[in-house]
Amino acid sequence: MHEKDSDKALHALLLSEAEYKLYLTPPSDSARQFAYLHYAGDTSNESRSMRACFFLGEYLEIKEEYSDAVLLYREAATHAENIQDLYYAGLSYRGIGDCYRQLCNSSDALKMMQTARNYFDKAGKEAHKQAITIPIAELLSQLGEYDKAESEFHQALAYYTASGDTNTIHVIYTFYNAMRLERKKMFGSVLDSYRELANEGISFTNYDKGVIAYAYAQKKDVSMATRYISEAIEGAIQINDRFWVDHWAFAVWQELGNPAKAFEASQDMEKCSQSILTSVLSKSVAVGHSSMYYSLYRDKLSQIKDLETKHSMYLYIAMALLTVIICITAALIAIARKEEDVQKENEMLLSKLTLKERELAKASCSSISVGKELLDLICKACHEHNTDHLGKKDREYIMDIINNGKHWKSLEGEVDRATNGAVTRFRSEFPDFTTDDIKLFTLSATGINYVSIAVLMGIDSQNAIANRIYRLKERISAHNSQDQQLFIDLLSRLERGNAE
Repeated sequence: MHEKDSDKALHALLLSEAEYKLYLTPPSDSARQFAYLHYAGDTSNESRSMRACFFLGEYLEIKEEYSDAVLLYREAATHAENIQDLYYAGLSYRGIGDCYRQLCNSSDALKMMQTARNYFDKAGKEAHKQAITIPIAELLSQLGEYDKAESEFHQALAYYTASGDTNTIHVIYTFYNAMRLERKKMFGSVLDSYRELANEGISFTNYDKGVIAYAYAQKKDVSMATRYISEAIEGAIQINDRFWVDHWAFAVWQELGNPAKAFEASQDMEKCSQSILTSVLSKSVAVGHSSMYYSLYRDKLSQIKDLETKHSMYLYIAMALLTVIICITAALIAIARKEEDVQKENEMLLSKLTLKERELAKASCSSISVGKELLDLICKACHEHNTDHLGKKDREYIMDIINNGKHWKSLEGEVDRATNGAVTRFRSEFPDFTTDDIKLFTLSATGINYVSIAVLMGIDSQNAIANRIYRLKERISAHNSQDQQLFIDLLSRLERGNAE
């Protein structure tokens, strides 16, 4: 091999190493390809072969060519283990783990990350060891090993809190909070941790805002949840990276009981996931993990399908319920209208019946066996103390009525029958009225004059009778009675009788 090519290869390798350590991305892979091709299979300098494989693998990982990157990282790891370079062995397995994470093979990614951490620990690289704790915690959370994940998060938090690295603490809190929300619904402590980060001047990513929105949704604070998820979606649209924001939108709307918006978010998430799946499958054939994509999205896709089924079912149920409600409402309206018509008809019939009763009561007074004219003549003779021409029976009849005897009861019964029970109803509706009030009402219903009533009630003054009639009408008018007008009309017969 020409001396010139060796110099170029070494220069390319050193340049690649400098770019890696300074976190620089080269415009092309030409230098790294040249170094790799030069040192590949060179067993005389396995250290350089290891680094050439690693740097080219790192470049391909940046370019999202994960399958080829894994092959190069594995080759670098083999060289590192051969020469006992623990540091580069850790870096290589970390690279393989990162690629598996991108290929959504969480199980193998976790194994690679744990292997890398063991090498960093043996190499005494504490910073690298702690840095890899964060993705290990995240992978454990994805695999459902929450207690182990929480332990890893606490370990990382303790290290970075002691070192004062607020940016890394922010990253840890982001994933830790997401796990706490999905596992235990600890929205209170999650919101508190974000307030602490905000007080330290840390800006929130779109993913952070999605987590915060979900926390507020669990707290049932619709306003704040809507605000943060809207900000997260708007920010994600601007950078064309919506999947995880749509994931949180789906969770938020589900938590808030809004199936329509949850369904919309699930549709957006499914479109995005299908796009990612196409990209991942095209880059994972060489590694043989194409089917592992579903390890991350399987549960979410299942939720989406379930939601679609439920959405259709709820829509059908809602339409059926709406139809039933409309039918029931129509039936109730028809029944109400029918009842209203029946009530109006009953009121009309009752009004006619009451009117007929009044007319019948007024007309029936003439059928009283003791004639009105005869009773007036007998009472007039009594009033003028001219009872010589009266028979014994007439005098006894008058005295019996005055004393409320059997003749009075008979007369009251006749008046009650003649007025269709007006006297009985009068007694029932005015239980506080005196016997004289009942007697005055009954005698008035016969239509006899003031003189006759005065005699039959044992009162000398006709004016007293007129005053009593007036007061009785006032008391009846003040009482809300269905027969109020009938009672007043029967009392007015007395006035008409005097006018005649």
